Amino acid sequence: RAVFWDLKNRLPRSITTIEWDDSFTSVYSRDNPNLLFSMCGFEVRILPKIRNQNDEFPVKDSVWSLVDNTTKERTAHAFLQVTEDDIQKFNNRIRQILMSSGSTTFTKIANKWNTALIALFTYYREAAVSTIELLDTIVKCETKIQTRVKIGLNSKMPSRFPPAVFYTPKELGGLGMISGSHILIPASDKRWSKQTDTGVTHYRSGMTHDEETLIPNIFRYIIPWEAEFIDSQRVWTEYSQKRMEANQQNRRLTLEDLEDSWDRGLPRINTLFQKDRSTLSFDKGFRARAEFKIYQLMKNNPFWWTSQRHDGKLWNLNAYRTDVIQALGGVETILEHTLFKATGFPSWEGLFWEKACLAKGTMLLRYDSTKVAVEDVKEGDLLLGPDGGPRRAFNIVSGNDRLYRIEVGGSKEDLVVTPNHILVLHRESLKGNVQGSATERYDTVEMTATEFASLDPTEQGKHRLFRSPGFELPERKVPVDPYFLGLWLGDGNRSSDTSYSNQEAEVRQFLVRHASDLDLHLVWHDQLGHTTVSRTRPAEPTLPQVNKAAQPDRPLKRLARQTIMKQRLTAGWTVQPHRAPGEARVWTAPQAALCVGNDRKHALDPVSGSELDDVELDLLEIDDEAPSGQNSDRQNSGRKCIRLRMGRASYGDIQEEEQNQLLDDIVDRPPGKSGINTLRHALNELGLLSRGETGPQADRKRIPSEYMQNSRAVRLAVLAGLLDTDGWYVCSENVFGFAQSKRQHSTLFWDAVALARSLGFGVWTKERMVWNPERTAQFPQFFAQISGNLTEIPCLLLRKQTCERFIPQTHSFAIKSISLEAEDTEWAGFRVDQDQLYLRHDYFVLHNSGFEESMKFKKLTNAQRSGLNQIPNRRFTLWWSPTINRANVYVGFQVQLDLTGIFLHGKIPTLKISLIQIFRAHLWQKIHESVVMDLCQVFDQELESLGISMVQKETIHPRKSYKMNSSCADILLFANHKWNVTRPSMLFDTKDVIEPTSTNKFWVDVQLRYGDYDSHDIERYTRAKYLDYTTDSASIYPSATGLMIGIDLAYNLYSAYGMYFPGLKVLIQQAMAKVMKANPAFYAHTIGPSTKAFRRPIITASAAPAGRTLQVRYCTKLKAKTTQWTDETDQKLQSALQDYESEKWRIVANKVGTGFTPAACRERAQELLEGPL
Repeated sequence: RAVFWDLKNRLPRSITTIEWDDSFTSVYSRDNPNLLFSMCGFEVRILPKIRNQNDEFPVKDSVWSLVDNTTKERTAHAFLQVTEDDIQKFNNRIRQILMSSGSTTFTKIANKWNTALIALFTYYREAAVSTIELLDTIVKCETKIQTRVKIGLNSKMPSRFPPAVFYTPKELGGLGMISGSHILIPASDKRWSKQTDTGVTHYRSGMTHDEETLIPNIFRYIIPWEAEFIDSQRVWTEYSQKRMEANQQNRRLTLEDLEDSWDRGLPRINTLFQKDRSTLSFDKGFRARAEFKIYQLMKNNPFWWTSQRHDGKLWNLNAYRTDVIQALGGVETILEHTLFKATGFPSWEGLFWEKACLAKGTMLLRYDSTKVAVEDVKEGDLLLGPDGGPRRAFNIVSGNDRLYRIEVGGSKEDLVVTPNHILVLHRESLKGNVQGSATERYDTVEMTATEFASLDPTEQGKHRLFRSPGFELPERKVPVDPYFLGLWLGDGNRSSDTSYSNQEAEVRQFLVRHASDLDLHLVWHDQLGHTTVSRTRPAEPTLPQVNKAAQPDRPLKRLARQTIMKQRLTAGWTVQPHRAPGEARVWTAPQAALCVGNDRKHALDPVSGSELDDVELDLLEIDDEAPSGQNSDRQNSGRKCIRLRMGRASYGDIQEEEQNQLLDDIVDRPPGKSGINTLRHALNELGLLSRGETGPQADRKRIPSEYMQNSRAVRLAVLAGLLDTDGWYVCSENVFGFAQSKRQHSTLFWDAVALARSLGFGVWTKERMVWNPERTAQFPQFFAQISGNLTEIPCLLLRKQTCERFIPQTHSFAIKSISLEAEDTEWAGFRVDQDQLYLRHDYFVLHNSGFEESMKFKKLTNAQRSGLNQIPNRRFTLWWSPTINRANVYVGFQVQLDLTGIFLHGKIPTLKISLIQIFRAHLWQKIHESVVMDLCQVFDQELESLGISMVQKETIHPRKSYKMNSSCADILLFANHKWNVTRPSMLFDTKDVIEPTSTNKFWVDVQLRYGDYDSHDIERYTRAKYLDYTTDSASIYPSATGLMIGIDLAYNLYSAYGMYFPGLKVLIQQAMAKVMKANPAFYAHTIGPSTKAFRRPIITASAAPAGRTLQVRYCTKLKAKTTQWTDETDQKLQSALQDYESEKWRIVANKVGTGFTPAACRERAQELLEGPL
């Protein structure tokens, strides 16, 4: 009560008021041993053991056993339920979602439902399961959400919307809803069919024909609070034990140690390994702030009770998606409900909306910096992200298509991608500082390769591909000094700890002090080099004289390639304000002239032993102080200057036991091996020493992962050691050179390249043949050129210490050209988690995403954005149209769509709009004509083998293809001699019976249809049509012998029924298989609408199906369809038509653009004007 009054008096009445709310409580005593209270939405009733002598209480998740902590005796039971108020709050939240939905997409409504349901069950858990009123509310609310989707499609008929529509994961085109009810999946919705070489094969998922299953319930995927707390206690106890063991062994805990408990515990164990874990400990009172924020912010936050950064993710529904797919009968069964087969994809593995598709052979980087080809990436593999973190690959896909080749400047490797691949690019900022950093100079934009190719050359020139600018990683302890490791890798003996050097003062001084740090001795073996040993012998030689390196004759600063004007602007000079164009500039010098120098200390200051606080020495020192004085570089003030810090172990004379104890603390030494060389042991533990082996295959020199995935300071020190030995500095170019033998040290070379790139430096590589010293033979050598802000590399040798850059390093590269390759190429791809970015082998940033993801970066008006909401709804409806427009909804009520053979069962306006748009411009008729022409071409090529004298394409009525109550012949075949024909049979029947009748005239009739989920048995349909049309009076065929071919455009199925003359059946089987795969007209009806907003009407049609190469000689219109029309070319065509004069189509075509023929422009103009010209 005191706290209440204190808060009430603190808060002004104008802001808010706090009222005291009396709550109902009951006294827990011997006379009334029944405590009932509610707290934080939980209603708790406690019954003591004395009231339950017979142990009649059921063992439920919602009944907690209360145990006396001292005696460990169960003294009472607590019964949990959700309070009435909180049930009402959930109900109100769902009402709020429905009332605010408006023109929201169906997917967003389902997402809001999922969020509300997950929040409810992760908070209440077992209490929710035992509250019958809440479970009833969940069932009603789930039905309301589904009804909202049905109303959006103008229908509430249950059979139109089976569970597959709502609960199928988003990757397969569903809404991805999570269920809290008990939803039955009808057995009738678990069948699917497939076109095979032996006809159409029908399947049914499940063990029996009447098996009914349930959609998985979220209850099963969230463990009860009681089990969570017990498990947490166990996991954190195990963690403390493992950490104690690791400390005793002087090592760090690794991911392997904690793999079993990574996602367990309260808070989760993985929160200890976040990047910001050290700052989170200062975030006191975050729960109280989150509670108050509920009343400050109007936005609903159902997870106010937890913080994912502090607690980790307290739920894991990864298995839910897989279980839903399995319950629905598998991927094939789900896709039978959709228009997937109409897209022409050979496999559902190419289905996913979001995929990054690269040409096979493109090399990427794994998380451990090793290279991997894109086609070798497997599900769950970890790739390297631009921030140095891991990216998990999933949804592996592959295919065949014409790819775009992007030529990159700077002699970089070409990027070859699919047309739908999204490029992440830098675009020159209009208001950016030309001399500034990349973030100031460029905006990051995303667009598909097709969109980029359609830009004019000037606009293309403003875009650049870019590399990762380097990244920082958490520091890890290392067994060997990083600079020494670099020295040893560059000039060391691969079987010992000997390091070769030319006695330059800085290197020798470092080696002496490094040995001093480890209390070892540095010994020089004449021309062999230095080695670090644990004891010296009297006969061993002393160190030789130091070779004094001459002071390099070069300026302390280097003027980059730039104009005097840019130099002055960078230095802070200014010109007169309001200068007119062409007027001479009057320059004003800054107050302090800019002079870029190298003020790094070259000497290493030793520190006395009394200054040492701990035996574990810091290997690196980071100086954050800004340089003082007017001559300092103001642009780089405050930059971290990394210095090597060695030589702090001046212990004096110590006993052998003390020395052993000291070495045990510094480097992990195996027990019982006194006097061992700890440095050699550490190198051996890293796997770098070859044990007596010879030859190139015995070389183990590489940069260990402990150094590759370490802090920036450690990686810079390793690189400095490598460059001080095997590198050279080119002052005129301000670059480092580095070389290694391809035969001996190729692994080390590519490790060094990856190390430099991870630090943000530019690296150019080349392989050359070089002569041996005797010039008797040549051998391959790798060369690398390292550029960038090289002053960050802490080289010790004075002649390899670099000068500052005036111009900030750029990581962007111009795109020279983009072109569509002529031939189909194999591609492979996948999706990655987090930000969907990953790195190519040369650290170029690659992206994978989908349509909605790319729209985030487009500058659209609010009206355009609200219009985009309708596209996913329309696309969703079209995708599920075979099920939503199923035949068994209404008996006898069906309307034929104009100019098509599609029948709508009931009124579904959204679907009607989509289908009209797809089949506009008489596309149904053109598909029919295209197939007939293909068959004419096939028969024309087989005249002799089949004994055909003439192939005649019949003149038919334009509406014949969609006139569904009568028919006529499309093709008439005349025989050289009379054919004997078989009885009527299906296309794939093998037991044909030859009839005694013969004929010299044979007709072929092609029938198109658009099936639905309940009615797409093309074999049954074709047989029924043949029997109907050959017996009715309305259909007219030229002879009694013929064949009817049926094609289902919605399910991409075909069949035939009728008579066959010798050789015809095999020919039709082969021809139809090729026509269905290769005819561009089938591709047009699924992918080909020309409006930009609806270019891909079916949600999965994001890449062209492979192998559509059949040429049609007889149909000039179809050839014109191969031209790709866009909004831009349509506008050019319409403006050209205004200046159009009689029959000058060549002029019109030239105005539209290259590659557009006069015939194509004429046909397109007819389509746009919807009539003859």
